[in-house]
Amino acid sequence: MKNLIIAISIIFGGLGIGLLLEKILFKKIKKLVTQKKWKTGKVLMDSLKGKVVFLITFFCIYFAIPYMSVLKFQPQTVTIISKVTIVLILLILTLIFQRFLSSVVLNYLKLTLPTTTSIFKNIINISVLILGLFVIFQTIGIKITPLITALGVGGLAVALALQDSLSNLFAGLHIIAVKQIKVGDYIKLESGEEGYVVDIGWRNTTIRMIPNNLVIVPNSKIASSIVVNYNLPE
Repeated sequence: MKNLIIAISIIFGGLGIGLLLEKILFKKIKKLVTQKKWKTGKVLMDSLKGKVVFLITFFCIYFAIPYMSVLKFQPQTVTIISKVTIVLILLILTLIFQRFLSSVVLNYLKLTLPTTTSIFKNIINISVLILGLFVIFQTIGIKITPLITALGVGGLAVALALQDSLSNLFAGLHIIAVKQIKVGDYIKLESGEEGYVVDIGWRNTTIRMIPNNLVIVPNSKIASSIVVNYNLPE
């Protein structure tokens, strides 16, 4: 019974600390960071927002598991609970790192490029998620080498299945790289639609027409058609 009380105390203690950090301490730190104009610190605070409570609570659950022997769990059950807890911790850390990295990179791109698009954020988010999944698999004992081999063998089939999506992705990267069309430019498509470029995503380019309607055009269509850009030459 004593061990069970210790386990409950650890879990609820962690929950209380998480709530304290989230509701009081983090607000003060974020306010201080904003006053000091420390952009990286603000990005870090935004990345941690809403996740600290869960992160600390799951950490405490993991450390409380050895004290739950009074519940007489089977060894396999204890192992499963431990692995699930580790997976949740790593998943939260992955989401924190994903948001932090994408925000830092986008802030850097805003300083070096005249405009930024969502395609960079999407690529970073997908890359970090894949890396996080590999770390999770490796941590819980799933060997990733056979998985990578299987992905390599099935890569051709996946590429064929996602041919249109990959075509739009590379077309979007090409549009951004050549800088002939940028967010904010007023363009007219070969098909007659015209308006301001709102975003260049991983699959589509969004154009806002004068009546405030949005035209969603696949990147590959724009890359292969005649487009009049009224902002060029500047």
